Amino acid sequence: MYGHTLIRIDKDSIDKGFYINNKTMELKNTNKIVDFFARVSLIAIFVNALRFKLTNFTNVVDYIASKGFSEPISILLHIISVILLIVGPVLIISRTYERIGAAIILLFIIPATIIFHVYPFDMKSVVTNLGLIGGLLLLITRSDK
Repeated sequence: MYGHTLIRIDKDSIDKGFYINNKTMELKNTNKIVDFFARVSLIAIFVNALRFKLTNFTNVVDYIASKGFSEPISILLHIISVILLIVGPVLIISRTYERIGAAIILLFIIPATIIFHVYPFDMKSVVTNLGLIGGLLLLITRSDK
């Protein structure tokens, strides 16, 4: 059998996640790994935004107020955004109620895009947020939970 490789398939190798299909070795859990990486990638920007919002609380409140909101409303909006940016990613990464988690982040990102990036128009932020909105909508429509 020159040039051929003999591969034994037994129940233990199948149970461990390895199986042979069309002469290639595939991992049964590849989709789970890719799914996890996609979720982490999608929420990374929100985790980074949360870090900034927590470490620059006063500056963020002042920025919100500069858009015409009173100071108490600006503080309330900032607190709400922090809560949404904690709960949404946790639900998405843990896969419990991931549709609700994506919807929670949409409750944050859609108004934020309109209020803070449409006037004056910030092309980079609007396009970035549209991409994130698309990813969140895909998560909502294709999720099993």
